[in-house]
Amino acid sequence: MTEDGIRTRRNFPAETWAVIRDAYLGGETAESISRRLNISINTIRKRASRCGWTHAAHARAIARAADAGPPAPVDLRQARDGAIAYAASLLGEGRALEASAVLRAAEALGRITGDGGDGPPAEPPPPTPEEVVAERAAQKEVMDVVHQQVMEWADQLAFDLLTDRGPPQAAYGAFAWRWRAWVLGPEVALSDFRAGIHGGWASRYWDAEGRLLEIDPIPPRPDLLMVTQHLRRCQGVDWGQEDLTGWRWPPRDWWGEEEEGEGVVEQVERGPRVRAV
Repeated sequence: MTEDGIRTRRNFPAETWAVIRDAYLGGETAESISRRLNISINTIRKRASRCGWTHAAHARAIARAADAGPPAPVDLRQARDGAIAYAASLLGEGRALEASAVLRAAEALGRITGDGGDGPPAEPPPPTPEEVVAERAAQKEVMDVVHQQVMEWADQLAFDLLTDRGPPQAAYGAFAWRWRAWVLGPEVALSDFRAGIHGGWASRYWDAEGRLLEIDPIPPRPDLLMVTQHLRRCQGVDWGQEDLTGWRWPPRDWWGEEEEGEGVVEQVERGPRVRAV
């Protein structure tokens, strides 16, 4: 084969063929396009014949479009969802650049419909059964931790109340030591007294001989809290009565006593009662 017989095959991108198509259908001749773009006349005419780039075919396409009427309206949200799904398929094929362009179009559709961009966020999809089970398991784990913490706090509080640890629990110490001596016996009471001596706070609750100090006597006049508590235990008494003159105080069965209270109430103290132990 001679050098003159060698044929060179040239491939043109789709953008070049789009320019050729627009020029050819616009009325430019194949010879003019050939000189301008350095493409053979035969190649242009073959492409035009194969793709229907003739004036007659172009006129028929315009007529068909006119007879078909306007296109049906498209749901923009469905178009956006379809674009996102198509972009996902492109990413799966490794066509990242094309997927990026499709996603930008989907983002623009989202801004138009108000479902993307600066608009309100779309509602999240309902959780799957696996997500529901995982969420319940996480909630149960949190509740177990909280329950364990509450039980530890309750144990610590009970220990502090019974051993008089720290100033916040000192107000309840007298009742705790009296209860321990009454329920657990004299040996435990003696051990508590020795622990108080060792800790330096025995004088709060015991005398020098180890006897528990008496708790403050009942106040000579009831405060409003005492009256309210007594009214809760009584039936047939108007809780809202203002005139309490003539009441016997202390009330019957105070601290287990059966006799009627002594004294007559002339005035009820207002405000909460603060009892020093």
